[in-house]
Amino acid sequence: MKLVPTNEISRWDAYTIDQSPIKSHILMERAAHAVFLWLDRKFEKKGAYVVICGPGNNGGDGLCIARMLSLKGRKVEVWYMDMKQPSADNQLNMDRLHSCRQVICRTIAAVDKLPGIPDDYIIVDAWMGTGFRGQWEGLWMKKVTLINNLPNMRISVDVPSGIFDLFGDSSLAVKADFTLTFQQPKKSFFYPCSARYTGKWIVLDIGLHPGFLAANVTTMRWTEAKFLKNWIIEKDTFLHKGLGGHALIIAGSKYMPGAAVLAVEACAATGAALVSYKVPDEARASLAGRLPEAMVAPWADSDKCPLENFLDKVDVIGIGPGLGHQTDALELVKSALNCRKPLVLDADALNLISQHPQLLAQIPANTILTPHPGEFSRLFGVFENEISRDEVASREAVKRKIIIVLKGAYTRIFMPSGELWFNTTGNPGMAKGGTGDVLTGMITALLAQGYSPERSAVLGTFLHGKAGDIASVRKTPYAMSAADVLSFISASWEYLSQNH
Repeated sequence: MKLVPTNEISRWDAYTIDQSPIKSHILMERAAHAVFLWLDRKFEKKGAYVVICGPGNNGGDGLCIARMLSLKGRKVEVWYMDMKQPSADNQLNMDRLHSCRQVICRTIAAVDKLPGIPDDYIIVDAWMGTGFRGQWEGLWMKKVTLINNLPNMRISVDVPSGIFDLFGDSSLAVKADFTLTFQQPKKSFFYPCSARYTGKWIVLDIGLHPGFLAANVTTMRWTEAKFLKNWIIEKDTFLHKGLGGHALIIAGSKYMPGAAVLAVEACAATGAALVSYKVPDEARASLAGRLPEAMVAPWADSDKCPLENFLDKVDVIGIGPGLGHQTDALELVKSALNCRKPLVLDADALNLISQHPQLLAQIPANTILTPHPGEFSRLFGVFENEISRDEVASREAVKRKIIIVLKGAYTRIFMPSGELWFNTTGNPGMAKGGTGDVLTGMITALLAQGYSPERSAVLGTFLHGKAGDIASVRKTPYAMSAADVLSFISASWEYLSQNH
């Protein structure tokens, strides 16, 4: 799904107003109602609210929300931050709010102290929204700090006040427990300098006109189930194993046999019809018992059959998890680079390439690389922050015509076309050894089944993260393992295939 830059959202609003057609204050009412419904479902009849409103349209949303909560019988207080002249729709909704006499409305200037507030009140932050630019000025900055130090739950409307899509250090913003964002997430949500303020973000559909999204030229995308569902290749009634994809996994070493087991099992669980593996003896026995349908590649035996003699039989290769740095591992990587089969490079395959930089130029076009940040730095250098690292990742993907799956929170996928995808599944419980090996197997399996390299990378990453999300519910993120992620691959496919 396209991700519109935050500074374009106001144009999307204007396009909706023009094309629907709809009055701007009605669109504001629609956005506020979406927030009100979420609050009403989340807290039912509990709770009293302090709604912090600024003079712009985000503040206008807040004034609408306050009115709706009051009409539903909730106790509501509005703190109106008197910073500048209100927008027309903001003033309209302030006038409407005055009809709700039970709402306490306090106008607060920069020099004023904040009123007291009981600990059980919920703070709704509709202060600045995406209209914020630059930095807070002195006395207003102190108020943000005071609000963040309160024990109350904080819910931000659209974005936490103080955040804009300017990266580096977001020095201060309202620190939300939940951010109820309109129509789509904002790019800033995916970076730690800003994401530390968003809490859990939830997208609320407010019916912005889809024509703007279709016409908007942007290289950014985000993974959404209802969009990715359309990518699923339906299984033909007459499909047989010879047409369902033959994947080869080259992984493992004497001291890391488990990496091979995870990658091979994930490849089979994600749907490759045939899976062969070159793994160390320590992993072969385990795989034979756990995955009897997988086949041992012939050069793993004593006959020393060379890799090239087997490659014509397979459709794709995934190589690297736990492979080690020994000479024979390097030769396997070189052979894989030269075979011109669709390829997934992970872990030690990437580390070996970083140790022999001349191999970078030999990576075939459309190869998928799946580095974690350390592996990426060994390949392309150390960077000051995530923004500069992403710029290099995008440049390298375009230059080398490769796909880079940069693993981490909101895994980012850089395409040869210049597109950047933000993955929205996954959780901190997946920050465990072996989860990357599972991802390698999953992406390799999708390639084998006929998905394009770009879709294999995006879909594999989404399904991998969703399997981890399901595992975190069933197992708790504090005690998850890579094997738990593996065990819920089928459930992640089921989730995606349902009506989302």
